[in-house]
Amino acid sequence: MKKILLFAISIISSLYAIDPREELILRYGCEAGNRDHCSRLGQVYIDENEFRQNLEVPITSFKKACEAHSMLDCWKLANLYARIGNREEAVKTLEKICKMGGGDGCYLLGTLYDTGLKVVFNPDKALAYYAQSCELKHREGCLDAGIGFFDTDIEVSEHFFSESCKLNSAKGCFMLGTILQKRNDPFTMEVLTKACGLGNAMACASVADIYKSINEPSERNLLTARAYYVDSCNLDYYPACVKAGNMYILENHRKAKIYFSRACRAEIAEGCKGLALLYLPTKIKSGIMPNEDKAIFYFKRACELGDRDSCKKKEEIIGILRKNQ
Repeated sequence: MKKILLFAISIISSLYAIDPREELILRYGCEAGNRDHCSRLGQVYIDENEFRQNLEVPITSFKKACEAHSMLDCWKLANLYARIGNREEAVKTLEKICKMGGGDGCYLLGTLYDTGLKVVFNPDKALAYYAQSCELKHREGCLDAGIGFFDTDIEVSEHFFSESCKLNSAKGCFMLGTILQKRNDPFTMEVLTKACGLGNAMACASVADIYKSINEPSERNLLTARAYYVDSCNLDYYPACVKAGNMYILENHRKAKIYFSRACRAEIAEGCKGLALLYLPTKIKSGIMPNEDKAIFYFKRACELGDRDSCKKKEEIIGILRKNQ
């Protein structure tokens, strides 16, 4: 009889992450207010959910641990509420996480109210939660707060973009840089250069534009501008590919072709036009053979993409070719 009992216990134990006796200890400990026991008990039931479909125990356990200020268990509780479709309790739990100083919780509440997902759409609440998450050093929260205030209060917007930039948000630095640039702030270049270094393609193009627009720019400035256009293009900002191609066209036609081609494939009319100009038989270009058919093809493509000048060029070349037949 004793052997049968031990065998039964071993079978039951194999279905659980912990020994049933340990589970009993956790239950009593949780009921007595031990936060760690509540957390462990809830996790056991989650881990073994394929055997135990009842979520009442983990919800109760995580709720007690959450009430004892365990932020991790609050997140687990919010996730369980979301899983069973209890939106109201999920939101309440996120609010608790936010009040406990969880920036991610504040930010998630902001996105819920911003999109109207699971809750009633409320842009004012969204903005308030974004701002609160920013105070808790949440980078995306600072960025979205800046975007939210952009059309109504540019000074407040600048503050939040500045905070997001300090937290290394590439877009935050770019948005801050564009605000500074409008008032010719001396820190514009520094901020935009940081944004570029963090991977914002438009910031790289803006830095290039500044270098190129300097009165009587030196050769060094022009080379720097070209390098930033190339960086921007490599980050898939295709208007910058056109500018990189234009800066190579007098020096290295093969490279110009590379950047015009990237822009044209991205359906940028000026990129296709640049390729067409490279193939014009009236131009002598190192490494690129004149080709009327290709010139017509790319002028046609640029025309289809909205460049009227390319439409005229295409017809002019076709007219010349007909006369020479």
